[in-house]
Amino acid sequence: MKNNPHPLRVHLFWIALLLLALPMHLLAADDTSAEEKFGRMQGVPASVSIGGGGMLPQGHAITAWNASYRSKYEGVEGENQKNNRNIDNTTFVNMLKLRYGVTDNIEVQAVVPYTFYDPMAGHNLDSWGDIVVAGMYGFLQEKSGDPVSLALSLKAGLPTGSTGPSALPGGDVWSGTAALGLTKTWGLNQVAFDLWATQPFEEGNSHVRKGDSYGFNYKYARSLTQNLDVGIEGIIEHANRGERYGVEMKNDYTEWYTGPAVTYNIPGTTIDLAVGAYLPVYRSYGQNTSSDSVRVDGKFFIFW
Repeated sequence: MKNNPHPLRVHLFWIALLLLALPMHLLAADDTSAEEKFGRMQGVPASVSIGGGGMLPQGHAITAWNASYRSKYEGVEGENQKNNRNIDNTTFVNMLKLRYGVTDNIEVQAVVPYTFYDPMAGHNLDSWGDIVVAGMYGFLQEKSGDPVSLALSLKAGLPTGSTGPSALPGGDVWSGTAALGLTKTWGLNQVAFDLWATQPFEEGNSHVRKGDSYGFNYKYARSLTQNLDVGIEGIIEHANRGERYGVEMKNDYTEWYTGPAVTYNIPGTTIDLAVGAYLPVYRSYGQNTSSDSVRVDGKFFIFW
């Protein structure tokens, strides 16, 4: 297995430097007039996973491209030393996200994923993922005068993923996800949280049934100007063991990644750009595996 941490540290240094320098560069051309509240176009998370409890006003929509780049070259020992999946790889996850406000408290959503997967040995497994459709209901919404935004999302994964030996295993299945999101905004600050759980209902591509998973996502953002906010985002996720041909695989894991994020609203538009870099705080695997020392997520976001 290729274990090449030095280039990863170099990449991490430049990513961190960019994230630290970006706000100062944007401030030079930004509207720095005093604002005592968080703007409507602020707080958009860079992470592909974070949602929160805030919802769209009735009749409005969002179109977003959300991506995550992960280079897995770092070998991490698992609990079971006899099994390993130390396959050095580069994964580039892409998601087209669509949202529409049916009412101020009801929202419909869809996510169309496509993943580029390069195992560095053998053929690539670039493939479509399962499309997810969702309904979201807001129990409380700050835009309606409530102290927080609290919403429940129910999501259905559709069996639309690519199949065959050139596609990622475990896709093309029915699945269900429930997520409870909360967002709180005060002054120039905003926090958001998600509690979620996902269950695949059947065996998928390559006769793999993924394990059930659940997790906790969080975000804090601070407004620096009317068009710029910075903060921290994080994801804690646990996945149970899956099965292949009905036989249990020792591929369970627990991961906690967190790091800085920057969101910039292009002045005079409803277009946001967001980027975040996330480092591992805790990782535990059921078998030896290749893992990523840094994840970089980005988002291009349009509010209609």
